[in-house]
Amino acid sequence: LARMGAPDLPIKERRELQSLLFGQSPEITFSGLRPLNALARKSRLISSTVVGGNLVVAQSLMGTPWQAKTAGGILFFEEVSERGYRIDRMLEHLKQSGHFDRIKAVVFGDIVGGKEPNGRSLTNKAVERFASSVKFPVLRGVKAGHGAVQRPVPFLTPACLTLGAKPKLVVASGALA
Repeated sequence: LARMGAPDLPIKERRELQSLLFGQSPEITFSGLRPLNALARKSRLISSTVVGGNLVVAQSLMGTPWQAKTAGGILFFEEVSERGYRIDRMLEHLKQSGHFDRIKAVVFGDIVGGKEPNGRSLTNKAVERFASSVKFPVLRGVKAGHGAVQRPVPFLTPACLTLGAKPKLVVASGALA
């Protein structure tokens, strides 16, 4: 919300956020997602809610009363300025701690920054390694987080994730009409 009043916020993003907040748009659609494992390429529909947010914060809340309730959910993660080995370590920790038990899918938003000292980024490799090691669909491409485009992702509202040839995520706004 802090970005809503920023002078550099593109008008399209400002209008989309206002529309969601004020109940003028019942949902937001994220098209063009990329399946990262075989389960995400298999055609099917997942109905649930979206929960998650920043990967570092999700890991930091493990074992506290504020830990996200993930069972049955579609998890969304984004991150900024974390190198590939740290992304890999956080995802592995969440996996080993049971954070992904009984979830329906994981969708990644923007993972920006985090370049290695040589200027390369290994974050994509970390996410791909994670996707190949789990038994639920993993997708990438939600334009939300800290990237150039920062679309809103409503949490804990009805959501529908379409898997297969044309994956997309549709999330209800949650606004009171």
